[in-house]
Amino acid sequence: MIGALMVKKNLAKSFQYLNDKDLSGFMSAWADEGVFMYPLDFPEKGVFEGKTAVEGWFKLFLDSYKTIAFDVHTICVENIFDMTGNNIGIAQWDKEMVTHEGEIERYSGTTVVTIRGGKVVMAKDYFFDPE
Repeated sequence: MIGALMVKKNLAKSFQYLNDKDLSGFMSAWADEGVFMYPLDFPEKGVFEGKTAVEGWFKLFLDSYKTIAFDVHTICVENIFDMTGNNIGIAQWDKEMVTHEGEIERYSGTTVVTIRGGKVVMAKDYFFDPE
């Protein structure tokens, strides 16, 4: 149960790091071999393999917006009895981003995160049209 609470706490903290545009804090949870998958219907789509590639994608993302605000509604974990740091966490969120030109973008989505040895080895984003 403590492991599940840690996953929930760390996932919430990761989204706060994004809101604060704290790339270093965000990346501290990632394994060197981490993989990030972004949906196929967005210009920024793709599979980014390795911590350096993941960090590059998130740097571009954070730099592209004046403000980013994730509102995390639910965080669930697969194994509530995990004590080894191996788990899957799922976060449901809404986000509002303001471009440098003042345009507002809003999305709803889910992020599925696979954790091994206490570090993120894979994260996949899924989006929903809030309209």
